[in-house]
Amino acid sequence: MKIFINEQEFEGKLEGEKNIGQVYEGIREWAESHNKYVLSCHVNGNEMNKSELDVLDLGKAERVDFFIGEEIDVLKSGLEEVDAYIDTVGNTLFGRDSLTDAEKKDLSEGIEWTVAFLESVQKVLKLDYSSIKPMGRGKTMIMLLEDLQVKGESADSLSGIEDFLEVLRDIKLFLMDLMARTGVLLLSEAELVGVLEEYLATQDEFKKGFSRVNELYQSGRDMEAVEQLTDASARLNVVLTSIISLEGKKQLDFENITVGDETFREKLNMLYDTLSRIAVALEEEDIISAGDILEYELPEVFDEILPAVEEIVRMTKQT
Repeated sequence: MKIFINEQEFEGKLEGEKNIGQVYEGIREWAESHNKYVLSCHVNGNEMNKSELDVLDLGKAERVDFFIGEEIDVLKSGLEEVDAYIDTVGNTLFGRDSLTDAEKKDLSEGIEWTVAFLESVQKVLKLDYSSIKPMGRGKTMIMLLEDLQVKGESADSLSGIEDFLEVLRDIKLFLMDLMARTGVLLLSEAELVGVLEEYLATQDEFKKGFSRVNELYQSGRDMEAVEQLTDASARLNVVLTSIISLEGKKQLDFENITVGDETFREKLNMLYDTLSRIAVALEEEDIISAGDILEYELPEVFDEILPAVEEIVRMTKQT
């Protein structure tokens, strides 16, 4: 059996594989270690999904081709494809109370593909799915991907389909945000540093952007508040993505940066948790709790992270 990656024969070594599915996992780990990801796999010229590969013996494959994503625009294209798939599934299942056998099979394969792709995205972009909670019911992305698989299996009744669609909505929110942030990964190192320097220079504006959300809710202008929160969150996510991108481009270890008694990573997790609690409070229409977090807790987290961002800019410029 010969293995090719993007039409070039693979020169690395894989050991102990018993089926093509295990070969796939080995190649996926290799790709992710190089900040790339598997787009598709073809066996003897035929594209196959992961479940088919798991039961395919090595002796039945003369040639296995893997196509690996190497540029961020390919990643963006993949995210857009997953987003479109979720829209299609949502529109197809809305109002249904059962699925045909063919639809169940298609849904299972689609879920498997979605989960595998988003897991690769997590590793390529160095995202922590255990702390990322989309603007929804407060579940982390790890929980949502697990729910996607579990609830997908029981999506064969009105209540089961409704539960599954709830999970799809939360993942859809995550995808919308991630697609907006991937544009940052196309920036040069100098441009990424510029994003952080602008953030440092406009810290008060960032705080006001979130406190403005509370003001709008308190005055009953809910639609404007949602728009303001979306805009403020998007600007913040550009900053956070710039930090992640710089860490990868410069081969720096931001884990050693401390903020008081905690690491910078722990402070970032605190920030994600704070934003998630705002989302949950708004989802539950608890405007008072959301307002307190926006007005008092969030500005404190910004202040605590500020010295770490300054240190990141200093470290980046020194290398």
